[in-house]
Amino acid sequence: MCAIRTAREDQAIEIPVSALSETIKAAVELAPKSTGSIALEGLDVHPRMVPWVKQGHEYHVEHDLRSCLHCGQAITDQRKALLTATFDDKLSQVRHRTEHCRATCLKLPS
Repeated sequence: MCAIRTAREDQAIEIPVSALSETIKAAVELAPKSTGSIALEGLDVHPRMVPWVKQGHEYHVEHDLRSCLHCGQAITDQRKALLTATFDDKLSQVRHRTEHCRATCLKLPS
């Protein structure tokens, strides 16, 4: 456990070191990257488009569409695999760890 003093000197916040360490490690690993720069050329220049691409990919997969509703081009199995790999659970793991730490912090006395 790691004890951190709050603004009120009479209280200390205890955070499990393992959870803090895992979150920091994940953040350090992910910080220099954007989702787009991990696997998709072009999205690193337009990172605000990543959620739109992710949502579109999920829609096309759910409905087994073979061509893009936006541009009409064919969506190959290779492209689907690339997009799926881009939006794999690596980001979900980081989000889960972050949410776990956030929830832990919210339970602490204020």
